[in-house]
Amino acid sequence: EDGVSFSSVPFKGTRWDHNFHHTLEKEKGKWITVDIHVTSKQYNDFRFFCDTEKGCGYDWFGVLAFIIPFLNDSKERWFCTEVLLAAFRREGMFTRIPWKRTTPTQMYKAALKQNTYASNQKDQQTTV
Repeated sequence: EDGVSFSSVPFKGTRWDHNFHHTLEKEKGKWITVDIHVTSKQYNDFRFFCDTEKGCGYDWFGVLAFIIPFLNDSKERWFCTEVLLAAFRREGMFTRIPWKRTTPTQMYKAALKQNTYASNQKDQQTTV
C-alpha cells in the first residue's frame, strides 16, 4: 500500500525497495502482486523483522537446494520467498507451507488462501 517492497535480490541481498511502484510500471506483466491483509500490529512487527534482516546476503545455496537437495542453505542469507515467509510466519501466517524451499508460485497460491482467511477476520486490517 505504501509502495515499498522488501525482498532478497541476487547480488544485492535483502533490502527495502522504496521505488517498487516505479518498477511495477516499467516492467508491466512481469510482476504479480497480492495485497496481504494484516493487523496494524502484524504490519509493525513485519517491518521490524525486515529492518533487522536488511543487508543480509542472497542465499545462493538455498536456491540451488531446489535442484541439489543435499545442499544446506545459509542461516545468515535469504532468497526472496524465504525471507518473506520467515517474516509472515513470525506473525502466525503462512504456517501450512514450509518457509524453506518455497517457490514464488507456491507463495502466490498461499497468499490467495491467506487473504480468503483474513477477509473473514474482524480485526482492523491493513495491507502489506
